[in-house]
Amino acid sequence: MASLIPSVPKAKGILFQQLHFHPLYSHCLRRGHATAVVAHPLLPKTNLITALCNQEYHDSCNTIRGPLSRTTSSIRYVSSADSSKPSSTPQRTRPRIVVAMSGGVDSSYTTIIMYKICDGIEVIGLHMSNWNALDEDPDISNATNTREKEYTDAQSVAQHLSIPLHRVSFASEYWIQVFEPFVESLAELTMPNPDYGCNTFIKFGAMKKYAMGQMNADFVATGHYAQLWHRGYTGDNDSSGVFPDRSKDQSYFLSGVKGEAFRNVIFPLGHLAKSQTQQTVRDIAHQAAIPTASKRDSMGICFIGKRNFGQFVSQYLPEPPAPGTFVDVDTGEIVGYHEGSMHYTIGQGAKISGASARYFVCGKGSTGDDGNTVFVCNSTHHPSLYTDELSVDFDAFNWIGLGEKSDTDSFGHVPYPLVEGRPIKLLARTRHLQPLAQCTVSWQRSRDANSLGKLTVQFEKPMRAITPCQVVSLYAGSDGLICLGGGPIKGRGSSYLERGMDVSLSMLH
Repeated sequence: MASLIPSVPKAKGILFQQLHFHPLYSHCLRRGHATAVVAHPLLPKTNLITALCNQEYHDSCNTIRGPLSRTTSSIRYVSSADSSKPSSTPQRTRPRIVVAMSGGVDSSYTTIIMYKICDGIEVIGLHMSNWNALDEDPDISNATNTREKEYTDAQSVAQHLSIPLHRVSFASEYWIQVFEPFVESLAELTMPNPDYGCNTFIKFGAMKKYAMGQMNADFVATGHYAQLWHRGYTGDNDSSGVFPDRSKDQSYFLSGVKGEAFRNVIFPLGHLAKSQTQQTVRDIAHQAAIPTASKRDSMGICFIGKRNFGQFVSQYLPEPPAPGTFVDVDTGEIVGYHEGSMHYTIGQGAKISGASARYFVCGKGSTGDDGNTVFVCNSTHHPSLYTDELSVDFDAFNWIGLGEKSDTDSFGHVPYPLVEGRPIKLLARTRHLQPLAQCTVSWQRSRDANSLGKLTVQFEKPMRAITPCQVVSLYAGSDGLICLGGGPIKGRGSSYLERGMDVSLSMLH
């Protein structure tokens, strides 16, 4: 296997330069330097490196040896209800890392990193198939072929490395915790973010629980572009969160995950990017002859894939989408007709047959006898698209470093003392990869004893296309290096059009 990544373990090799920060890799090459490496977040006091490379597991982690002899075990298809353990090893002599393998280039390269990181670590792949395509109309679905292709790609990488790969289905959990709420929100004419729920309930919920329990893993590694940080690493900030990788930052999708769910989790790609001037993940994947190196990034709904969105979702709505009208927000005139407002979200272009101008969706509602109106405007920077305020139910907001809701009065793990009536300065985004925007966050308690009230986020500049049910994530630091958490947007403030205000480009920069 030494030929897979020719630059390992040379200190000047690109991979070493990119990975020397990682506690596992660093310790395996330079034993005893663990205190100089950034600590993994929210781990127990037992050091990650000690747990992996101490005498209990390995007698000499920094001894360079030949490639480990690995054999591929039989592949099983198991459900989350299966109580049997895919791998039964009562007395293991080396640590076990389970790598989530989707069949894409990111998870494939993550697997190689874990394979090469330290002699003596047992690496096992885990592939999830969480959507039952047999429930769909076969005339409009190629999901079965797509699902099997993903699994085949993951198999090819596992065979390339001679590591075992297990297959598991969390279809029931996915349906109940992610897809049903998604469809219910669509039926209520809101547009939620399924990737937020996928990470919260499936990847760092059901999958991690299965890996740590049924597969008896010591650690779980995924191909997320994010870094983890513990508030004890520096005295400058009393917080926990996710350091985003700026080129492909996935902290937005991770903002709903509880801090404790990140225990024993590894993000090896936190410092890497798919495209930049240095070597990229895809470049190194090609060098390592990874079978999935040229594979395109996956798109579409989490675990379901890319397909005709409206046609697909319509199968699961309680009632067929109701047709309605497009109404110009300035003139009040009908400018076209649509087959259902659930197909549209605020800010997107509205394709209106026969329209003389280009329109953008700026709202949904009702006019006269039409209860299914999509309001449109004729400019991408129209004042109806902009507001500078949003609100979030405090109970629905996830503080990554905060424990149970009973701890909210102390806020011992939130980086700033969030006190009622005392606004704090933070950064926020309401879209994946959206530039971080300066804002002020305030907390207003509710008179209802069963509710903690709401958070109000006031932006310093106009924000485009803030959409209820989408996610707002909050960040600390002048550069927004720490993601504090996130939650679904409850409502947005009045638009600039409603206030009778124009939006100039100078206001946006």
